[in-house]
Amino acid sequence: MASGKSFSNSPILEAEQKLAALDDVAAEQTRLAREESAKAHQAEVTAVRTEIADLAAASTKALAEAEASLRKAVAAQRLVHQHEKAKRQAQARLNNLVGSKEPILSEMELHRQGSRRWLAVIKQITGKPGEYGDLKYPGLTIPADKSWT
Repeated sequence: MASGKSFSNSPILEAEQKLAALDDVAAEQTRLAREESAKAHQAEVTAVRTEIADLAAASTKALAEAEASLRKAVAAQRLVHQHEKAKRQAQARLNNLVGSKEPILSEMELHRQGSRRWLAVIKQITGKPGEYGDLKYPGLTIPADKSWT
């Protein structure tokens, strides 16, 4: 313009329009990427929530089965104690009849042995010998797979 020639700013305007269009494309791509990321995140959150709900239902079912089995085991253990009591009484009668002193397992010893057996099996839950929450029997050495009979 200083030398008297005409100046057209149309190439500049055209370049600015192209840059603006490129900025619009980049902004749209960023928006779409954010949307996809948000969808993927929400899908992951939903999947984990579903997994937690499924695990909670399975845990509740297993706990109910464990409680039912434990109640059966306690009933069976009571029956063991009843039989052992009757056996102790019969052994005492036999000892009186024949005048011998055959050993009779005391009720306290029966409980001690039973508690050690139970804790040996419970050990399988935690891997800690003789410990499950508040249940503790220090120094427990009975193998869990050993027969109780």
